Parts: sequence; C-alpha cells; structure tokens
Amino acid sequence: MKLSFNQSFDINYLKGCIARNPKGREFIIRDVVIDISNHQIKFVFNDDTQVDFQTMKNWDIQFLGSQNLP
Repeated sequence: MKLSFNQSFDINYLKGCIARNPKGREFIIRDVVIDISNHQIKFVFNDDTQVDFQTMKNWDIQFLGSQNLP
C-alpha cells in the first residue's frame, strides 16, 4: 500500500500503537513529545525510553484502529 501525499491525522492517534525496531523488539507508544529547542519529535514508550522520530526510518508501526481514539 502506498501513501498519498499530504496524509495527516491527530498525533494522539499514535498513542497506544505498537512500534517495532529492526531487531524485532516491540514498544507501545505512550506519548509523542516535541522538543522545540532541538526541533525534534520524540516517541515516549511504555518503558519510559524516548526515541527521536528521525532515527526510526527502519521501524515498523502497527496501528490499532479505533482502540486508539480518545
């Protein structure tokens, strides 16, 4: 499936999604934060680690549909 240009959604939709690193380790996205001073978007995982979104190009994400809706 290809994504069309200009796709967008509420950033809160990412909370609760599963992110999987290239080694297969899974994390649950607990929060998404913006580091304004460093111009970075970071994911905060269920184990309190934070990962810069720019470093996640080879990660997989599993969206969980309506379970993520507020």
